[in-house]
Amino acid sequence: MNPVRFLENRSSGKMGFSLAKASAQLGAEVTIIYSLVKETIEKKGVRKIPVTSAEEMLNKSLKYFRKCDVLIMAAAVSDYKAVLQF
Repeated sequence: MNPVRFLENRSSGKMGFSLAKASAQLGAEVTIIYSLVKETIEKKGVRKIPVTSAEEMLNKSLKYFRKCDVLIMAAAVSDYKAVLQF
């Protein structure tokens, strides 16, 4: 018997990158914090911050949130850590 089940539907990141691209085209200074996506963005005025976990995304978001006028959050963040019980 397997006590752990996991279903995954990986987010493509397309929505977040589309919002970042559109914002940059309108003249905004953009910081995009992202993880494990195939999308790319090569626009002047766009700062890219790659992360590898939900915790790191939270920490980077809190760091850059303090410096922004508008915050758009479109990530489908989902990772987990096992809890060991003895």
